[in-house]
Amino acid sequence: MFLELLTLLFMLVVALELSSEKTLIIAQGLERERILAATCYHSPTKLIILRNTNDIEALREPIENTLKLVKSDLATKSKDNIPLFPLLKKIYLEESCNFFDLAECIAKVDFLIETEAKRGAKVVVDVSSGLKIIGIGMYLAAILNRVPVTYFVAGKYASMSHIAHAAKKYADSAVESTLEPEQYAYSVKSCQVIPTFPLVLQDVPVGILKRLDSVGGYVETITRLLSSKDKAQIVKASRHLRSLEFLGYIGRIGKGYQITNEGKNFLKLEEVVRRHQAKLGFAEKSSGL
Repeated sequence: MFLELLTLLFMLVVALELSSEKTLIIAQGLERERILAATCYHSPTKLIILRNTNDIEALREPIENTLKLVKSDLATKSKDNIPLFPLLKKIYLEESCNFFDLAECIAKVDFLIETEAKRGAKVVVDVSSGLKIIGIGMYLAAILNRVPVTYFVAGKYASMSHIAHAAKKYADSAVESTLEPEQYAYSVKSCQVIPTFPLVLQDVPVGILKRLDSVGGYVETITRLLSSKDKAQIVKASRHLRSLEFLGYIGRIGKGYQITNEGKNFLKLEEVVRRHQAKLGFAEKSSGL
């Protein structure tokens, strides 16, 4: 009797796991083995492959060919007509961002994670594929949202010869497979669950930073920035400007103030940071000066 109940409980747990929605977010790349290995391991119901809006011209066609092969591989069935990825329902290739812009990468992945979580899906981020900057952006977005991050090393890279060819010849050639899709998927050499650490989100006086950016990014004096000579306003603004300077978001040029590239990048992430600050119970102080 006990054994029967245990078996029933196990079957119930498996059924619940299989019925739950799970989204895997990964970046495009030339090594399709990494995408297949991650998909095999995580068994998602939805796969989002992020696209780069700023691909190197010489690699656009090889990347497109690789992604076509990935889609074909994921639809492969065994000799017994059994799908190799039976839980996978949807593959999305429409989501994109500039892989060379860290702030844009973080904002995009953060949006995708939040969107998927809101619809009740369990989300996992894999940083095995893609360029370093998008990988860093995906990792930071995952930390902000407290979702797991993995990295895979496949046992064999059949497409490595193609990558070398593309790099040397700057031209496309068909990706020649020396392994079957099921061999790709199950040839995982190792999987690393990357540790995540809490990010300390500071309360940034974003109002005055936005004002500085709106007037061209530079002012000669605080009074020109405020359009006011009110002493209390000037003292408050001066304190906030010192804080922004400490963070590296503005710099001094003589007696004036200029927004830095770091400051401009922070403004790209203002909405992301504000949302996560609200989750942590920050007061809405950053909206003012």
